[in-house]
Amino acid sequence: MKKIISILLCSWFIMCTAGAQCAAKNEAIQAGELLTYDLKFNWKFIWKDAGVARMDMQAVTYQGKPCFRTNLVAVTNGMVDFFFKMRDTLTCITTNRLEPLYFRKGAEEGDRYTVDEVWFSYKGDK
Repeated sequence: MKKIISILLCSWFIMCTAGAQCAAKNEAIQAGELLTYDLKFNWKFIWKDAGVARMDMQAVTYQGKPCFRTNLVAVTNGMVDFFFKMRDTLTCITTNRLEPLYFRKGAEEGDRYTVDEVWFSYKGDK
C-alpha cells in the first residue's frame, strides 16, 4: 500500500511540475508600471534611510518580437556611500509570456564594478 501511495504522489508531483519550463500567462505586469522602494539600513533598533530603488517596465522589440524590458536601479545615499557605495542596474528582457530572453547586472559595489550577462534560448519550446 505504501508503494502505491508513493507512486501516486510521485506521479502527481511530476504532472504538476512538468509545465514548470513552460511560459506563464501574463496576468501580473504591463508596460508603463513603475515601482519605487525606499532602502533602509537596520541594525537592532537603528533604522536609517539608505537609498532608493526604482523598477520600471517598458514594452520593447527584441529580436523582432514584442517583449518587456524591466530595469531596476538601486542607489545608496551619501551617508551610506561613506561606508559602502552601491550603484546597481539590473535589466531583464522577457517575452510577453514572461519567458526570460536576456539579463544584465551592472554592479558598482564598494570599490568594484562588475557586469554579468545571460542570454536565454529555447529550442523545441524547452
